[in-house]
Amino acid sequence: PPQSVAFNASGKTLAAVVFGAHGSSLRFWDVTTRRPLPDDIHEQATVTTIAYSPSGDLLAVGAVSLRALRPDTSAPAVIDLWDMSRHRLLHKLTGITSPVLSLSFSPDGRWLSAGALNGSAQVWKVATRAVRSVPYRGRSAISSVLFSPDDRHVAIASRDGSVRIWNIVTNTSTVAVPSIGSYAPSIAFSRDGSTLYATGASGDVAVL
Repeated sequence: PPQSVAFNASGKTLAAVVFGAHGSSLRFWDVTTRRPLPDDIHEQATVTTIAYSPSGDLLAVGAVSLRALRPDTSAPAVIDLWDMSRHRLLHKLTGITSPVLSLSFSPDGRWLSAGALNGSAQVWKVATRAVRSVPYRGRSAISSVLFSPDDRHVAIASRDGSVRIWNIVTNTSTVAVPSIGSYAPSIAFSRDGSTLYATGASGDVAVL
């Protein structure tokens, strides 16, 4: 079954992380014909999550070795940036040391955030691959990260059911929801960024 899915900017291509007998891999489909597209992006590790840039020109791919997914193992995460117009690997991002479970581009495409299994999160400037700020440190695995429309905040949903708002300019975080359930909540900002919605396994929805 798919673990992570993403449409490109035109909505004509669907990318998905698909779990198989030998780990997870990346697959693409033509949305109009519903047929698979050529598999010409090859990762040398198990893919954990993906995110398209707002323009659709870049695809961020989080991947790890199968060994690194064990709770007692520490291994550098892999975050690859692919040029989707030429289907070639552009860069490898460094600065996070745990398997990446979620990726999110800022609305203007300048920044990329990542949330990891060990509860940490990081932000990079896409053009220079430079780390923007001191990493966020949480206590629970991060299931989802999401940039706000103003590019200044990242909503962080964790597997303990909590949701926090991380200000990446001041490097401070506040608790938005102490707990919305016993498992990872899903999050979404309103178009103007004034409202954050969060929902968990219980089916409850928090409006913040």
